Amino acid sequence: MTIFVIGSLLWLIMKLVMGRVFSSQETSTRNYAGRSVHYGLGFVWIIWAVLLFICNLLGSFLPDSSVWWKSFFSHFSLYFNSVNPFLRLATPLVIACFFFGWLDDRFGKRGDGGFKGHIKALFHGKITTGMIKVLGIGFTALAVSALSFIDYLDFYQESYALAMVILGGLAIALSANFINLVDLRPARASKVYCLLALVGFFGVLIKLWLYNQYQWWLLFGHLLIFIWLIIPILVVWPYDAGEKAMLGDAGANPAGALLGFYFTCTLGGVGLAVYVAIMLFLNLASEKVSYSALIERTPFLKWLDMLGRPKPSQPE
Repeated sequence: MTIFVIGSLLWLIMKLVMGRVFSSQETSTRNYAGRSVHYGLGFVWIIWAVLLFICNLLGSFLPDSSVWWKSFFSHFSLYFNSVNPFLRLATPLVIACFFFGWLDDRFGKRGDGGFKGHIKALFHGKITTGMIKVLGIGFTALAVSALSFIDYLDFYQESYALAMVILGGLAIALSANFINLVDLRPARASKVYCLLALVGFFGVLIKLWLYNQYQWWLLFGHLLIFIWLIIPILVVWPYDAGEKAMLGDAGANPAGALLGFYFTCTLGGVGLAVYVAIMLFLNLASEKVSYSALIERTPFLKWLDMLGRPKPSQPE
């Protein structure tokens, strides 16, 4: 019931918001085909974060006598409760990454793209909005990762806790950058996001199986969190896949950061280290390899990339 209500609210608010966005020229940009599109889809993550905060707030502070309402707002957190940091820290993480992404969308210049471009500009005494975004998301990722492991300092050795904080920060920051890297065609970032979220969910199931923790309420809690993760993508899909609007940095960065935080909170040390290694490789490879060219050369990837999209558009 909660999932249905939240999804309906997201859809209704996004319909109202996108109506205003489409009528404004300040949020328009040119996509890969030269068509004028809007980059306001990232706002869905602000709505998502606010609704999550309200649900947590009502679920935590409603009196115990309000059994029905308390269950209505908090049953999805059977596992991710106040002990687990995911629901508690996802809201500030998403809002911060949205802000830094929006800053780059609104004031950034295309010529300063990529790590090399930002570093080159820095050596010339110029601080780009991209560099501000990288540093801002990096520090935010590290802070959120540190806060997420505070509750576990009594259970782990300090060296292990420090390693987990660093791995968590890298997972969040690298994921935020990677989802932004693949946001070069309609719905591509959304597909990669959903695919990785699904991989993370199955990783959780494998972890529960290995530790013999297959309680129904635990599985139910993880399933609801997974649904919560993909609801924003389902809401913006018609705009993204239909080439009416794009995620932009303000949408791709918070989506990727949230995905990295999901892996941080659900996987163990080994699983998180493997995920960070994969993300690091994919980020570094993007400096040498064009993912768009690779997709075009690979039939299956090209088919998957075009799935749900209209035929390639022509410049206006």
